[in-house]
Amino acid sequence: MTHMLQLDASLRGERSISCQLSKAFVANWKVAHPHDTVNYCDLGHHPVPLVDEPWIAAAYSAPDRHKPEQAATIRSFNAVVDEFLRG
Repeated sequence: MTHMLQLDASLRGERSISCQLSKAFVANWKVAHPHDTVNYCDLGHHPVPLVDEPWIAAAYSAPDRHKPEQAATIRSFNAVVDEFLRG
C-alpha cells in the first residue's frame, strides 16, 4: 500500500490549473489504487513556517526552558515535518 502526500501551493485554489491537475491525478490514482491513502496539504493557504531567529533560538534550547512562544513555534514546525514524513 502506498501513502501519498499531495501538495498544492497556489493561492488561486480551484482556479489554479496545477491544483486542478493534481486533484484529477489523485482522483484517478484512487480509482486505480483503492487501498492507497492520500494526505493533502495546501501550502498556498497554509504555508510552511519560516526558519527564522525565533525558531533557531527554540530549536537550540532545551524544551523545558522554552518560553510559550518558542514552544508554539516548534510545535507548528514539527506538525509540518510530521505531515511530510507521513506522506
